[in-house]
Amino acid sequence: TLSNILKFSNNQKVWADLITHLSGSEKHKPVILYGPTGCGKSFGVEECLKLCNINCVILDGSCPESPAELETWIIQVRNNGVLEGKGGVLFIDDIESFTPQCREILVKQINLTKRRMSTIIITCTDLYALDIKSIASIVPKDRSFKLYPMNDNMITRILSKKGYNNRLIENILPFGKGDVRQCEIVLKLYCATKGILEEKGIKSNI
Repeated sequence: TLSNILKFSNNQKVWADLITHLSGSEKHKPVILYGPTGCGKSFGVEECLKLCNINCVILDGSCPESPAELETWIIQVRNNGVLEGKGGVLFIDDIESFTPQCREILVKQINLTKRRMSTIIITCTDLYALDIKSIASIVPKDRSFKLYPMNDNMITRILSKKGYNNRLIENILPFGKGDVRQCEIVLKLYCATKGILEEKGIKSNI
């Protein structure tokens, strides 16, 4: 069952399919999710893992830059059962942010799909980008999920969950154009600007 916040997204079927995959007999096989920046890829994956009681280790472009060090780290995570709950997932977030050398290591690991190993979930912006084509070719279409920009309802729910005022969120939605990250950047800029003005004793209507 989807959480209330995912039920209101434009990508309800994707999240339902991901949960089905994570609960099935082939959950050890890798999955890739792709869509525009700020469409909720990372947020949705983490919500689905919570619903399935599956823990994960998140790996992004800030990981070890040395390919050898990266490979050692991934093998330890996938093989030694450090992840509790109903299995574990190695979540490779924004695979485009990795160096070409590190992506080679990731491709090698994505090809290793044994039942005893933690599965891999990958997110990216453009599935058909030349620099990640080798990764996209490994994962079949039935495990490649396309996401669409968020609707205003879901953006409001996510940002209000983070403590932002609903009226303020409503005012900045037109600037975000379905990109929750962009909306949050505008909100942070607003809060920072307002704080500076208040410190200087300047009244503002922004």
